Amino acid sequence: MKNDDSNTNKGKDEGGGKAIRLIFSYEGDKIKLLLKKRIKKVTPPSDSTEVDEKACGFWFEVQDTRGKTIYRRVTQNPIQHAVEVRSDQPQMPLRWERVDQPKGQFVLVIPDLERASKIALFSSPLDPKRQLVPAKRLASFSLGGIDEKKGDK
Repeated sequence: MKNDDSNTNKGKDEGGGKAIRLIFSYEGDKIKLLLKKRIKKVTPPSDSTEVDEKACGFWFEVQDTRGKTIYRRVTQNPIQHAVEVRSDQPQMPLRWERVDQPKGQFVLVIPDLERASKIALFSSPLDPKRQLVPAKRLASFSLGGIDEKKGDK
């Protein structure tokens, strides 16, 4: 039997009640990390760090200096490429409308891990028609230079 330590932290708060809030902005397929701040917060346990090469969807990985994934969370894609709008049709009061140039901000909260060096964002193509295509790295950012002041509660 394969010794898989990728799930050993299931149900455990990896950050010990300490976390890092990351605020990102996006415009089209360009993503920027705007703010990194330490906070007091319990984070969800890591999902498996083993990823199938055909995996699709959106997730983020916290990686160490060697690029090894030490925390991974699968989540809903925060980049809105379609929005729900009202319709004039009574039988279908709401409908989805494509956003040609998505623009906005999103927040991710990660455990404050001693070995954490960077965060990498992965996603299937942002085009809703291609959301089942295997995910690729969208961007990665250094976790250095975090605001060292006491975090908010």
